Amino acid sequence: MPTTALSTASLSFREPVIGPSSKPIRIFHPAYDKPTEILHVATYPHPDDSDNDTHGLPLRIVLVFCFIIANNKKGLLREKDSGSDMGSGDVWLCYGDYTYDLAESETPYPICTTFSSWAIPVELPEGWGWSMMGSSSEPPPASNQSNLSTLVKALDKACLLTGKTFGLETCHLVPRSERKWWNYNTMNAKLGNIEGIDSPQNCISLRGDLNGSGMDAGHFIFAPYRGYGVCVCLTNECRDVARDLNLSPLRLSDRLKPHCFFARCAWGLFKSQEKNLEALQHAQKVPIPEELRNRSNMSQAGGARKKSAGAGDRAKEGGDRAERGQDQMQIDNLKFDLSARPTDEELDQDEEIERELQLQASTPNELAQELYPGFSNLNRLKVAYLPSLDQLSYFNTRIARVGDETLSVLHLDDGDQIDRNEAVSQWLDRGAFA
Repeated sequence: MPTTALSTASLSFREPVIGPSSKPIRIFHPAYDKPTEILHVATYPHPDDSDNDTHGLPLRIVLVFCFIIANNKKGLLREKDSGSDMGSGDVWLCYGDYTYDLAESETPYPICTTFSSWAIPVELPEGWGWSMMGSSSEPPPASNQSNLSTLVKALDKACLLTGKTFGLETCHLVPRSERKWWNYNTMNAKLGNIEGIDSPQNCISLRGDLNGSGMDAGHFIFAPYRGYGVCVCLTNECRDVARDLNLSPLRLSDRLKPHCFFARCAWGLFKSQEKNLEALQHAQKVPIPEELRNRSNMSQAGGARKKSAGAGDRAKEGGDRAERGQDQMQIDNLKFDLSARPTDEELDQDEEIERELQLQASTPNELAQELYPGFSNLNRLKVAYLPSLDQLSYFNTRIARVGDETLSVLHLDDGDQIDRNEAVSQWLDRGAFA
């Protein structure tokens, strides 16, 4: 076949696509002499504005944000300087400074500063369109943890926001790391399911880059706007995403539930406001329920990168080795404890740590702590599989080196040792392979 010389004159580097700089909407608590900023969200031009000079957000969406921060209390927005009431209709709220005044006479009203301190209302607020964010009656499709991702992708067929099929990921609206919050807020009863946080009612398909470093980092949420569920960008860091996707409609499915979208709205809001809200030491705050305090301390710390006290000891050991100039990390001390079964809370913590790991390359110290891409899924699979092998609890089997099959001794739970061949013989006698 003849060939043709191709000109390279048309090749050029792609320039970064960066959206316009954001101008914030800032909401202040009206009851303190000291400026008390309870909300700071980025704004972008209205999608219909070709001149890019109408930075703002739909008023009703901002009212939802304030409702959540004020512990599910309805109020009204006033312009900070003039005190003018912004109303409650389907209007565009331009960037600027405002106060949020409660309709009730509670002053100063307490604010929620963490997701754990906020409780989802049994009935979602009327008049703001949340009832159209999914179905309140559609039963959940049957699933289990092992086929959840496959099922959700098959149901959605593409990213619900972009329509793309490449790099598709299954995303939880209420993150798995908030399992205790889910149970404490009786979400199963609200959704009418028995599958818990891993129900397809709580999962959507998104393009991979929009998941971990986008939605799970608090850069955008979903909310109703003019009859659609839309993407709402919250931060200045996602300007390039906002340029293409801010207020873009989300393809909704009847299996999805308004309560899950409302909870994700709150979770993303608190994530995006984390530093701002932590600084409000003088403001009256809604306390975190005792049952959720341990969970909150871990999750609000920004994903502390250690699994347990034991992991912390291993990290210190790894750091000591590094200080002694040992560039080649020794990994032959890694253990895979077949009888150890992490709790649900530990599994949730693993997932949160892994989300942090995905944002940057793993370090040698993290690898020495058994923190590597995929470790949380491995732990979940182990927990799901081990109950079918009760005999494993008889032997606290440890493999001292990855891939090493030369060991002749196994360790028992009581500290004794046993010959490998004798252990296998006893295992067979106990019916392990029956």
